[in-house]
Amino acid sequence: MRLQAGLFEQRWWALLGGLALLWLGLAVFALKVGSVSVSWVELGQALGVPLGSRGNDDVAAVVWSLRAPRLLLGALAGAGLAVAGAVWQGVLRNPLADPYLIGASAGAAVGGALALLFGVGAGVSWALPLQAFLGYLTAVAV
Repeated sequence: MRLQAGLFEQRWWALLGGLALLWLGLAVFALKVGSVSVSWVELGQALGVPLGSRGNDDVAAVVWSLRAPRLLLGALAGAGLAVAGAVWQGVLRNPLADPYLIGASAGAAVGGALALLFGVGAGVSWALPLQAFLGYLTAVAV
């Protein structure tokens, strides 16, 4: 019995390692892709890989100022959504639970629509998301 558990654990770590390598490869590819053409050599130089010649400062600025923050924010947003989904599933004890199940998404939509209808916080960039969040909380509380 212990042999089967050890095999399962080895497969689990191998799967996690493979997924981590896949994410790392996709992250490097995401740093390369964009409206400004960046070659693999220039990307390596911008990331600090010593490739013999001095890198292009413009390419390094594009990679570190634009693409790296976009990549990190996307990863954080995805992780946050994954945690929120897992919390919903755990709280409701339902592996198929989603925000539509108890009306949370509808409450957020009503909160945002009311903010637009009555012009709450017009000209303030964070007012609409705040009203949508308050609508979400109201629906969940009800």
